[in-house]
Amino acid sequence: MKVSTQIVIPMITAVAVLSGCQTMKTPPAEGSFASDQMFLKNYTDVVILKEGDSAIAVVPEYQGRVMTSSFDYKKGPSLGWINRPVIEKGFLSAGIIIRLISPG
Repeated sequence: MKVSTQIVIPMITAVAVLSGCQTMKTPPAEGSFASDQMFLKNYTDVVILKEGDSAIAVVPEYQGRVMTSSFDYKKGPSLGWINRPVIEKGFLSAGIIIRLISPG
């Protein structure tokens, strides 16, 4: 039995598109712990410390600062305040922090 490429190629394309749609995730809600975690990960390394459903987000590069916390790290609110414009502009990068605190 010979299968036409006119049928096979569209079928393979459809399967690839549909399987890709299933893995797409909706972005986390604004103001959620997951949203803040994703934002921070775009600019620096983030360490998430968890116990049960609770979690804190720590950024070693910012002198080990706790950036936010939540009682439900998967879907809960972010209980911290992150100055996004300052981070986006790079004002909290390691080099700037060192220059700000060094005596010379």
